[in-house]
Amino acid sequence: MRSVLAWPLRILMSGSTLGFRLTGICIIGALLAPVLVLQAENSSEGPEVVTRAKPPAPAHVVTSAALPAGKPNVAAAPDGAHPIDQALLLLGKSEERLAQVADYETLFVMQERIGGTLRPPQYMQAKFRIEPFSIYLKWLDPDPGKEAIYVEGKNDNKIVTHTTGIAKALTGTLRIDPDSSLARKGYRHSLRDMGIVDLVTKLRHHWEFERQFNVADVKVTQATLNDRDCYVVTVAHPIPNDGRFMFHTAKVYFDKQQMLPIRIEGYEWPAQPGLTPGPLLESYTYLDLKVNNGLKDLDFSATNPEYSYSRF
Repeated sequence: MRSVLAWPLRILMSGSTLGFRLTGICIIGALLAPVLVLQAENSSEGPEVVTRAKPPAPAHVVTSAALPAGKPNVAAAPDGAHPIDQALLLLGKSEERLAQVADYETLFVMQERIGGTLRPPQYMQAKFRIEPFSIYLKWLDPDPGKEAIYVEGKNDNKIVTHTTGIAKALTGTLRIDPDSSLARKGYRHSLRDMGIVDLVTKLRHHWEFERQFNVADVKVTQATLNDRDCYVVTVAHPIPNDGRFMFHTAKVYFDKQQMLPIRIEGYEWPAQPGLTPGPLLESYTYLDLKVNNGLKDLDFSATNPEYSYSRF
């Protein structure tokens, strides 16, 4: 099943195949430079705000806290269950919700570490359709106006894209193989691996893989992401990296109302074993998520008069 939402992902604890290719974006274009502001709440020291770049618009804020003492955890697994089972219960609710989703629109935020350097976040307006799997992307900042379309089974299964400025005037509309080196340059994943359906499918695979072992530290907390109340599943491996898992720590934010994952973070392994993760490797966020908007073929066509394609 192809991605429809959030994509975007090879992010959660992967097995030896490391097949969790998350919501990558793989079309050409300069990186955007918006800010990602993370606000973590510490019960004893108060909130700490980390600003990764000069404040632009838009930005998103995450505030985190443990579930209140004594309050039932809706994701709690039965006594004696494997620690990952509480995460699988939440995931099951997402699978039920996705069965009712035909399409969605979102402000997609992507940040990846490429060549050892954490790139600034990229912001783009995105439309997704489940069947046939379809994506429309419009970059917002900087170099706004770039667009990309991918529809499974159409356009020779190529990405239909264009740049901006002089480059657009010279090249017009381009068709690019989504798995080509040109499309993948500067990105960790393929555009075809974007979407929440793909994310949920791979979370299921990799969390089931976790059940074979008893090495993960699993916690379910709550957080607010851009005024959306979320459950946050954190899966950490306080052991040396033995190659079984892709990430030392992964965090998945489930929107409580939508019951869909709207953010995922993957962290590298630290120099020393323990619960403290290494640097951020990649994150993907679906802001302002709106589902079942009745998107049509025209929403995924370069002939759409609202889009900025030319010389098609």
